[in-house]
Amino acid sequence: MVRRVDVTFYDSYTFQGLPSIKLTNNEFYGAFGMGGIVNEQIYYLTVDYISKVRVNGAWVENTTRLETEICQLDWFGPDYRELFKDQPLDKYYCIKNVSGMVLEGYSNLERFSNFNVKFYPCHGQTKDGKPCW
Repeated sequence: MVRRVDVTFYDSYTFQGLPSIKLTNNEFYGAFGMGGIVNEQIYYLTVDYISKVRVNGAWVENTTRLETEICQLDWFGPDYRELFKDQPLDKYYCIKNVSGMVLEGYSNLERFSNFNVKFYPCHGQTKDGKPCW
């Protein structure tokens, strides 16, 4: 879980060789927010899973747009529920389905992947057709 004002990571990993974490819905934990639920008439958010590999000196990128929803405690693996039970999860977003994804590498390696979370101002209308403010 990361807080925008005071960035805090609650877990870390140490790897030898290519760092790699295979994600499953039962074990992956993470949440993000912007001080509360996003009012989609003012802002909207996108989350992309980006994987890159260098082939013959050129980067090949694959981007997948992911769905999000408000976090729930049972989404966090059993080993971490105690850690997150007192967090205001109803003010954070979680990625809906991460099974099969792999977080790996660093941007200076031949292969890496990450999540890219972006907040944008709403222009024109929201995803469900309501006018923006």
